Amino acid sequence: MAKQTGELTIVERQVRRMMDARAKEREEELRLENDANALRKAGEARLRELELDGDDDADAANVPVVVELRKMTSIELGMAYAWMRKDEIEYGDDSTKFWSNAAGSVQELFEETHAPGDEALLNSVEPWPKLLGAFARGKPVPVGFAMLKSDGLTVEACGVRQSMRRLGYGRQIAMLCIERARVAAAAGAGPPVYRIDAVPSAVAFWKSLGFRPSKEEDDAYTRVMRKVCGDVSLELAFTGVVNAQTKMVAPVAPEESSDSDSI
Repeated sequence: MAKQTGELTIVERQVRRMMDARAKEREEELRLENDANALRKAGEARLRELELDGDDDADAANVPVVVELRKMTSIELGMAYAWMRKDEIEYGDDSTKFWSNAAGSVQELFEETHAPGDEALLNSVEPWPKLLGAFARGKPVPVGFAMLKSDGLTVEACGVRQSMRRLGYGRQIAMLCIERARVAAAAGAGPPVYRIDAVPSAVAFWKSLGFRPSKEEDDAYTRVMRKVCGDVSLELAFTGVVNAQTKMVAPVAPEESSDSDSI
């Protein structure tokens, strides 16, 4: 027979609270994964309707890249989930595995309703959600995405559809985020140095944009976490004007329609 709460020792009560909290966390993780899976299925159906479920919609390398970053609708996120999963199936170990490793986290950010950042930041730049879709020249399907940290400026992760890599989309996504941080810094609403944590395979990419190894000294906990995760701290000082050569677009999603395209 299980002990009643009043009969438990202090240690047993603590263990039970920890177990209950973990059970609630796992329940929420499963809900997010199920919601993401439902959107993915709807996104796959929408791609078939648009006849964009193959890779023939990838742009040629010689076409100028114009990227818009904005909030996604549920069906747009579903289409992004669809290509994330498709990339894993078709490219195997060469894919980034966004779907398997991060769908729940992406869904959690999508469901957040408030714009990250403090009042000074939100008064100096256009408010952005934590999850942004990257769209090429008004096309209906996002070609990539960016995830922001709670400060509303720092890029936590970004990705581009496998068949559209090395066409300049990732660079434009990064430059839009950098330019926004530069504007905030010029207004005194953001730090004068833009710092990111890059995975080892992306260090060369960020260095090509002007980033260099961070001069900031990590605390003991951060040093341990960097060793565990393998992240590399990089920084870019805003000593001049960043020429993004991109269109700054207010991240407002199209209105969700009431027809079958909406979830």
